[in-house]
Order: sequence, then structure tokens, then C-alpha cells
Amino acid sequence: MKVKKIARILIPVILVGMLVVPLAATEATVSIEDASAAQGETVTVPINIADVENMCGADIWLSYDKQVVTVEKVEVGNIGTVTYNIDNNAGKTKMVWDTAEGKTGSFVFAHITFKAVGNPCDESKLDLDVKELYDCDLVDIQHGVVDGTFKISCIPTTKGFDTGYGTYASIFGTHNGTITPNQTITVNKLYTYPCAGTGGHTESIKLYENDIEIANGTWNGYQGDWHNITIHNVTGAPYPYVMLLENHKYNYTIRTGSYPQIHHTPALPTANGWINCTKFTDANGKIYYDWIPAIKLFLQ
Repeated sequence: MKVKKIARILIPVILVGMLVVPLAATEATVSIEDASAAQGETVTVPINIADVENMCGADIWLSYDKQVVTVEKVEVGNIGTVTYNIDNNAGKTKMVWDTAEGKTGSFVFAHITFKAVGNPCDESKLDLDVKELYDCDLVDIQHGVVDGTFKISCIPTTKGFDTGYGTYASIFGTHNGTITPNQTITVNKLYTYPCAGTGGHTESIKLYENDIEIANGTWNGYQGDWHNITIHNVTGAPYPYVMLLENHKYNYTIRTGSYPQIHHTPALPTANGWINCTKFTDANGKIYYDWIPAIKLFLQ
């Protein structure tokens, strides 16, 4: 168990006439840089320790809003290995470092990789709590702390979800199933692949998360770009597009018209995740469990 000595700070002085004027002492600083990332993306920033003399130990805790950002990993800076514990359930990461040889100067204590898990424009404070900062005589090093801010970009990611071209046979009806993205995607349009020479399209779409409707869209008829329909966010979020989060499962109900292309399989892997068929009821009332609509969700 370390026993700390009482710190004695010697402040040099200069004489100005008959006055004794202390010179300003350089104070050590522990800081973290501000960070920003798009929803679902990661970014790495340093925790810095500046202007220390003969530093032999540090115990630093980082707190953040777990609804906005989480810590993915902690990597070494340029002063050696840091022992750490990431507790995203509590929104806290604890880091400890010590050495037998004192460090003097300015250093990167650790590199922190954050992941944006909230919504666009969300912000979180990055609060540093320096539990200990001491020299090799176990004397506390006087220091200041500069906290940071993490912000999720207000500009959404543009990755979509595309099943690609389907095949025949085809008939219109109502598709029910699930979409599980393998990365966060942002969408506001639905394109339907039609069978050649037909007016295959989607009449309507509804998206649900945990049985709660989060988005919908309705076809406007054979006018303009009739293959696409606009998807509206109905959650009350301050943006019109829809966020489908990585590894979250979303239920869809898609009602088609004319002859859209079909994937005849109960489950289909894509570059951006899985789409599954729960049930397809065709225009004649016949039920299938292996018909997936050929569609593309994207941001326009």
C-alpha cells in the first residue's frame, strides 16, 4: 500500500523593487480531446498528460452517457501499458498506470476508441476524474483537468440495404418478415425490382421494432419515379429519415402490386445483413414461407 508524502511546492520568486513577486508555476494537465462520429461508427482519441515531472503513477476514470456513446477499447499511448476496465453498463472506464522510472514531459496516457450508439446530433460529456497522479516519491502532482465532449454527427450514414435482383415466379400480395442489418443504415426510400415488362412495385411498407411502428410509406401511383416510395419516420425523432441499427431486428409488412421480383427462399443474406420471410400471402390468399421481395432501402 502506497503512503503518500505531503506535497511541498516550491515557487520561485523575483524581486521587483521591494516587492517579492512569485513566478507562475507550470501546472500539469490531464485532458481528453473532443470527438465526433456518425451513428454506429467509431473514432479514436487520446487522453493526454502534459507538463509532468518525475511522474510514476496515475489512476484516471472516464465517465460518459452510455445512451450516446460507449468505449470499444483502450490502447496504449506512449508511456507504456495501461491496466483498464470498461464498464459500458455504468458508462465508466477505469485506467491505471505506474512505473518504477519517472516520466517527465508530455505524454499520451491512452488511446480511447468510442462508438456512437445514440441518435444523430446526440451529445455526451467526456468527464475525467483523476483519482491519483503522483511522482516517484509518492507525492501528489498538482494538476488541472480538461474534459471533452462526444457528439454524434447530424449527417446520417448513407449505407443502404439491397437484396439485389430476384427471379420469377411472381405475384403480388403481402410480405411479412424481418430485416437485421449488420451495420447501422439510414433510409428514406424503398425501390422495388419489377419483373421485366411489368409495373411491379410496392403499394405500402410498414417497419416495426419490438412491435412498435417506427416508419411507413405509401405508393403514389404510376407517376414520376413510380418504382420508389418515400419512407417516413413516425417515432417523433427530429429527422425524417429512418435509422436501422446494427444487429437490431426490424419487422416489415410490405404490400406489393403487379409483378415484383421475388427471392424464393426463407432467408437471404446480403452485404448489409439478413432479410427473412415470416409469411407471404399472395393475391389469391395462398400462403408461402419462402418468398422475399426483391427490394432496395436507401437514402436519397
